[in-house]
Amino acid sequence: MYLARNLNNNGEWNFFIRESYQDDKGIWRSRQLFDLGVDPSKYIHYLGKSGYYFDETILEELSKKGVKCTQDDLEEIFWLFLDPDIKRIIEDFGSRSRRKKRKRLTRTKRKELFKKLHPFDKRRICFLRLGQINMDALIDQPLSCYRVLLFKSRDEIEQMISQMEGRLRPWERRGYLYAIFDIPSYFGHKMTRFIPDAQPLKDIDRFFLDSICQLNRDKNFFLGVDDWDKNRLHPYLQTYLFMYFDWAFKAPGVNPEYGKTKPRGKTIKKYLKMMGLSIEEYEEMSADDLSRYFKQQALKKHPDHGGSHEEFIRLQNAYEVLLKRKTWA
Repeated sequence: MYLARNLNNNGEWNFFIRESYQDDKGIWRSRQLFDLGVDPSKYIHYLGKSGYYFDETILEELSKKGVKCTQDDLEEIFWLFLDPDIKRIIEDFGSRSRRKKRKRLTRTKRKELFKKLHPFDKRRICFLRLGQINMDALIDQPLSCYRVLLFKSRDEIEQMISQMEGRLRPWERRGYLYAIFDIPSYFGHKMTRFIPDAQPLKDIDRFFLDSICQLNRDKNFFLGVDDWDKNRLHPYLQTYLFMYFDWAFKAPGVNPEYGKTKPRGKTIKKYLKMMGLSIEEYEEMSADDLSRYFKQQALKKHPDHGGSHEEFIRLQNAYEVLLKRKTWA
């Protein structure tokens, strides 16, 4: 069982208890077990400061559908909604993760199952767990972090990854989208292919849209999904379209270094120093010249080439602000 959520017509999150199961053909599907509404906490009843139990209507409904569950199972479902003091007591007396029973797999079986995982899922987990844009050496490895994708329906995988994506910081979303849609592969063997800011935005736009459309037509990705229609963008992928255009690559002012007005004076000197430019050199540059200069600097200071992560972030911020000033209407 797992906790799922969807936005209702009022713009509120509606929560559900769902279950992944295998059909007669061995395909993992999802079915709904119980509608928790917009406030799942109403199904938790407290006894004093340290005791609680779950509403019996849940157990009754699950029993009618042939589902057996324990207190620990429901605790996992309702963990987000439990009283913080209760959570601390539970954690003090033992890790919840110890109660989870994992299927024991031989090395051969593990490799076999990992090969069947969809590359898009592995890229998402790889970035969310390891923070890597360059996944060439990782994507085909039987990494233990991929195990969370096993024995789950497409819906359960999407619900799980959606929660993990919620922990992404705003400035990480650009690299995340760039990596999971495998945009570096479109740039061939360029040394800067793993640096989003070193590529023309119009090319990234085109490659992103190509990738998301290809994924939307991929029947292997939507295996076990009943409402899949390759002619319309599925809600599982719509979230990435919004993330791309509203947050990561298109939204004005996403970078906290951006101001509402054209930066001047001391502010400009600070960014020029980060880029290693004089005011005279900068004024003589066109926007294209500045982009080419940034690519050269990015190659030298990128963490994958021995540079400092903090210095590279500062370089990106400086480039974005200076380019914005250069192209200001």
